[in-house]
Amino acid sequence: MTEKKFTFNLMNLKSIEGLPNLNFKDIEIYNVAPFSNPQNCSMIFSKKWISDSSWQEEAENKLKTLKGCLIILPVNAKIKNKEIESNNQILLTENPRKIYAIILQYILDHQQTENFKYTKSELESVICTNSIIEDGTKIEPFVFIDHDVKIGKNCLISAGAKIGPYVSIGNNTTIRENSVIGNPGFGIERDPDGTTYRIPHLGGVKIGDNVEIGALSVVDAGTIDPTIIEDYAKIDDQTHISHNCKIGKGTLIASGATLSGSVSVGKNCWIGPNVSIVNGLKIEDEAWITIGSVVVENVKKGQKVTGNFAIDHDFFVKQYVKTLMEKNKDSKTRG
Repeated sequence: MTEKKFTFNLMNLKSIEGLPNLNFKDIEIYNVAPFSNPQNCSMIFSKKWISDSSWQEEAENKLKTLKGCLIILPVNAKIKNKEIESNNQILLTENPRKIYAIILQYILDHQQTENFKYTKSELESVICTNSIIEDGTKIEPFVFIDHDVKIGKNCLISAGAKIGPYVSIGNNTTIRENSVIGNPGFGIERDPDGTTYRIPHLGGVKIGDNVEIGALSVVDAGTIDPTIIEDYAKIDDQTHISHNCKIGKGTLIASGATLSGSVSVGKNCWIGPNVSIVNGLKIEDEAWITIGSVVVENVKKGQKVTGNFAIDHDFFVKQYVKTLMEKNKDSKTRG
């Protein structure tokens, strides 16, 4: 069953300027879903469509059982399976990601929010009444917990932390002072003329058991699916985990590290202080990234990398020693 994050009738799309003038169907949608894992009664988009190919066949196999969806596709998309069109609303456009952003923002701007009620505790924390906080969890002063949040047993949410909507936190997990979990990620679509459109993020964050997130850190919400931090991961102060990232079990991330969007980090990795990782990269299990590295390529299992741009650590050290020896030789020659 599709999780309900909003209720929107597609007939109301006619109120949005710039959309094709279609006879929108009397269909209600309740959520968004990725094209890779579509769900009934959701809004879905794909930036590409490769006609008359195995890609199209695979795509239509994913879509053929869907009902009650808004499916946004490029203008060149030609769907062969007529049931997909009859059971859903197809919207063809030059820029599906942009139209997705415009429609979703319109939905969120016009949804009913009266159902969300917030209570203020004697410790000046504000918590939405539909959020769930289990036994043994301590909420310190000046915490804000938004709607549809689930926090497990024996957690600590430290002073000044903000927990955004659709965040799930496991048992025995600590969120330190003034951290933000579930902040909207930096997803922007841009027209050729420079007009920008922010992509709303409804994926939330899923945090496992026995996790620690240090003070003044940010973990962005996923765009559609959640940003994930698995059990026993430890994240130091002042780190930034961008939207759609996945941090594997037992991984340690030191202060000042920045992971761009959709980075996948395996189990038991080490990411040193002030490391930067380019979006979409895969850091495999037990990888080791040393202090200050700028990672622009995937890192293999057990590999250690160093430098800007990061390369194999042993090779980096050899080159560094070679350079020092050459400088030392030159100084002696000049002397």
